[in-house]
Amino acid sequence: MKYWRRNGADRFDVVRISRGDGKFVLAAVIGHEKADDILQLDYDLRRRLSVNVDECVELCVEKLGWLGTICWYVTVKDPVVRISARLAVISVALGLVGLFLGIISLVK
Repeated sequence: MKYWRRNGADRFDVVRISRGDGKFVLAAVIGHEKADDILQLDYDLRRRLSVNVDECVELCVEKLGWLGTICWYVTVKDPVVRISARLAVISVALGLVGLFLGIISLVK
């Protein structure tokens, strides 16, 4: 996707790509050298958006915040990314529990 079509999203940022009928996907943005009006989607994204190869559809691209980015990392199809993201979320949750328990023990 060309930079000027990304609504301010940088390379490898996570965006929400949606159709007018309410279907949407979360995807990481990577540039390409094709024409300016072309958005390249892999098979899984095309299937979830119900778009056929060479079909012309209007799509809306929105940059996601940190929570949407975490949702993408935790649910992405690539197991290497998904498993490491889930381990990171679990680590943060356990760290917060430890911090909470440490504060309680200091107060009492």
